[in-house]
Amino acid sequence: MPGIPDSPGTCPHDIAETAKEYALERLSIADALQFATHCLTCRPCAGAAEEAKSLVRAVRGLAGQFRAQPAAAGWQWSEAPLPPFTPKRLVGASAQMQFYVTGYEPPRR
Repeated sequence: MPGIPDSPGTCPHDIAETAKEYALERLSIADALQFATHCLTCRPCAGAAEEAKSLVRAVRGLAGQFRAQPAAAGWQWSEAPLPPFTPKRLVGASAQMQFYVTGYEPPRR
């Protein structure tokens, strides 16, 4: 964007947050128009808005690919019995549980 001059005196307080809200179309119409007009003359804000828009496009594209994949139709769930245990209260201790998924292979691309 070499043709856009800097105008930092009129930038929003949080450029990245404003650009994100603009890209996600969460700003009011008046605020979106004001920010878009500001981006015509401000290189940092225009760059932040373009970066936020490309990130939103990428995430939406990935979400579309994720939705297009079939649901977990081929999965088989095992209901193996858990061993009996007696919980004990320990002061100052922590517990950790681990779960393992067996027989699952991620889809090949």
